[in-house]
Amino acid sequence: FKEWRNIRELYLGYTNVTDKGLAHLKDCKTFIELNLTGTKVSNEGLANFRDCKNLELLSLRNTEITDEGLKHIETIPALKKLYLTDSKVTAAGVKQLQGVLPNCAI
Repeated sequence: FKEWRNIRELYLGYTNVTDKGLAHLKDCKTFIELNLTGTKVSNEGLANFRDCKNLELLSLRNTEITDEGLKHIETIPALKKLYLTDSKVTAAGVKQLQGVLPNCAI
């Protein structure tokens, strides 16, 4: 994936991608949109994107992401839309993240 370092949008929804696979994308700092809907990605996998400061849209629908995983995306100031439907995130987790990223629609 080294040749993908400048990719801006990536749709991996409903693929077999895992945390291990996402590790190959950790140097892709130019993401604007990333869709991981319906994947086997967990909290650990989100750590690969904490330095994606330009990420505006992240879809984690139908994943195993929990409140703990949201800590990895608190460092993404550009995040405008976060989709968490059918994830393991609680209302308390959403409230906490909304306090850190007030301009993000969750």
